[in-house]
Amino acid sequence: HLSIETQHRRKDGRYYEVEVNISGVEWADQYYLFCLHHDITARKQSEVALRESEARFRAIIEASPIPYALNDEHFNITYLNPAFVRTFGYTLQDIPTIADWWPKAYPDPAYQQQIITDWMAHMAKAEREKQTFEPIEANIRCKDGETRTALVAAEPLNGSFHELHVVSFFDIT
Repeated sequence: HLSIETQHRRKDGRYYEVEVNISGVEWADQYYLFCLHHDITARKQSEVALRESEARFRAIIEASPIPYALNDEHFNITYLNPAFVRTFGYTLQDIPTIADWWPKAYPDPAYQQQIITDWMAHMAKAEREKQTFEPIEANIRCKDGETRTALVAAEPLNGSFHELHVVSFFDIT
């Protein structure tokens, strides 16, 4: 079996995207090739539109003055926008997981536990009631030792905080 994507030319001279599937079959001491041509122009156009949309979204987040972090379902931090790095000093290498974030951002164990408890309660309430995450005011220790106060909120990207979610930090220092 072989599958390739190529372009074919219509009678009017325009090209269109095609997926060609070729399979070989042996039958009655003969070998036959079956070719199936499938027009995939609409799929290719959708892929281009999706890439363009993702590029626009990334440009907006990259240019935003508001710090953002993206977390996955395994509590990995998968993205920090430039405003996050400028504001708090931490890079993705510094805080690859939420477990790495808590002690750096909240070094006082009692305060850290309070923030974690509040965070989990707000996430559970938003998830349970299908409402917006109510922001939490937090004093965050920056990488350089400075403390900044931020309103921290989260929004699920796939309808659940147990999957991807974006966290925003509104600096109110």
